[in-house]
Amino acid sequence: MGTLYTIGIDWNNSGTWTGTGEDVTTRTLQELSITYGRNMERALNPVATGSADLALLNTSRDYSPENSGSPLVGTILPARGVRIQAATILNPNPDFEAGATGWTAFGSSTIAQSTAFAHSGTKSGKLTTDAGADPRAQETQVAVSPSTSYGYTGHLYSPIGLPTDVAVGINWYTSGSVFISASQTQKTITTGQWTNITATATSPGTAAFGQMRFSFVGTPGAGQVLYGDDLYLTPAPVTLFMGHMDEYGVRPATGERRVEVTAQDALAKLKEARVTTDLYPVIRTGDAVTAVLDAIGWPGGLRDIDKGATIMRWWVVDGDDAYTTLTEIMSAEGTPSLITIDSNGAIVFRDRHHRLLLAASTSSQATFSDSGSEPLFSAPLEYDQGWSDIVNDVSFDVDERSPDPDIVTVWSSELSYFIPNGTTYTIIATASDPFYGLINPVSGTDYQLRSGSVVITVSRTQGLSTIISIVATGDSVIDGLQVRGYLIPVSRTVRAVASDSTSITAYGHKSGPEDAGLACLEDAKAIAALLVAYRKDPLPIITMDVIGSSGTATRLTQNLTRDLSDRITVVSAELGLNRAFFVENLTHRVSSAGLIHVTSYGCEAVPTSAGLDDATTVFTFDHATRGKFGTGKFAT
Repeated sequence: MGTLYTIGIDWNNSGTWTGTGEDVTTRTLQELSITYGRNMERALNPVATGSADLALLNTSRDYSPENSGSPLVGTILPARGVRIQAATILNPNPDFEAGATGWTAFGSSTIAQSTAFAHSGTKSGKLTTDAGADPRAQETQVAVSPSTSYGYTGHLYSPIGLPTDVAVGINWYTSGSVFISASQTQKTITTGQWTNITATATSPGTAAFGQMRFSFVGTPGAGQVLYGDDLYLTPAPVTLFMGHMDEYGVRPATGERRVEVTAQDALAKLKEARVTTDLYPVIRTGDAVTAVLDAIGWPGGLRDIDKGATIMRWWVVDGDDAYTTLTEIMSAEGTPSLITIDSNGAIVFRDRHHRLLLAASTSSQATFSDSGSEPLFSAPLEYDQGWSDIVNDVSFDVDERSPDPDIVTVWSSELSYFIPNGTTYTIIATASDPFYGLINPVSGTDYQLRSGSVVITVSRTQGLSTIISIVATGDSVIDGLQVRGYLIPVSRTVRAVASDSTSITAYGHKSGPEDAGLACLEDAKAIAALLVAYRKDPLPIITMDVIGSSGTATRLTQNLTRDLSDRITVVSAELGLNRAFFVENLTHRVSSAGLIHVTSYGCEAVPTSAGLDDATTVFTFDHATRGKFGTGKFAT
């Protein structure tokens, strides 16, 4: 059982990954690497931009942007999409390299191994027709689950024109191997070129087995030949990376002739997007994330947003980049909140309670060991007991704002302005504090008109800045200018503190983060209390490598399945370690043409200190027991 990797670059920028040259899997060289998650193995650390690095064989010069003969001419451009997917191969002989074992021909046809043509390797399967209908080759049945999505793909070839279309698909069978139905996709083959057919299908509700097949459609007549290669039946693929090209380096030297590609996920695009929002007197962190995404036009279907546990007062964004803004929202939400990108390219926001609620975080998803039962990790496991990251004394300054009861000057200028007839002059006016109720400037009060005639308006009545537009009729001059409204200054600064005397006595004063963002006082207190409760004692961090291959299917499955915030158990006889950890970052390295898949897991131990919120007792609406007042306990 191996893994099918599919690497695509969306040269046409269509989002379909099916255009000319967009499947670059067979052209990918050396080691492919993917990294995502927090920038260190600590829940305290922010999430870094996900990245992927790969190299493409370029002896054909298809990937040389200046090559006018390239089939990709004009499409090798920045920010083209990159997608990397992987799926476990279910059928045992997809490539005929070891013969035609497991394949059987039907419909008055024959199937045999051939060395005449090959899509990969040196061999393929040769299907030769007689005069029967529906000539096809079918492989050994493999176990499948009912009502489950599966993928199938294959490459078909004919050196001469064929009288009928060709197809690749799956036959479905019951547990008694009774045929149920077939799912297939057909195409008109391009003579002299390998034609790829890729699709997905859902198994019937009574299916227990599936069977890979390739065929002619209808009755092509005797003597027709069709070659099949790389015919894979897989579960629905796992998307390991979805992003866009960031760097593209052509290496044309003899002996190299490759292109090196670096891609980044959508978090990088957030750094380029500027955000301006309305002023919100009260807003939850999850709603603030939604407001940011709305402001930059992020698609509604590409969001997975928790409501958030923190309330922010008088929140507004004025021209900051979206990535920085979301990072500040995470600070207000508190550890272990995170913002990341999922396999579909969607923005995911998880609040500070998500590890108390999500099944993948509340119970161990797998046990990794250095000996005994699979999945095994490879030596050496890197272990840090976490002394330097103890937190037992936290102090946050919280600015509390109150609106002024009277209209005041929000912005002013003592300059004189000359505005030619029929023109508009604009000024960006930025206030020192948030404001609301801004009014259009009034002649004689907010400015003095020396000549001509003007109409002055403001673009926004609330926020941190506004654009003042001065429209002149006749050459006009005004002296001074001010804008009035209601300011919301800081009325007082209070402090949220938390500490643990036992930990201070044992380890000395260990301070933590000094900022809770724009969290209100009560949430800042909760965040401080959580930091101390979680981190008053050492929390070990580990980094371990799990090597997956066709001979270690259990490890491979784990490498393709595990995700950020998953709870896992790590057992090391060498260290005497048997403890639960949360996954904080992941790095995938695929080499040897996909035969080796190494995943590095960066993990932090699950806190076990007394007094922590408990996933088994936290109050949950609609839960049979934890949803009862007096039984379920409210989280911090």
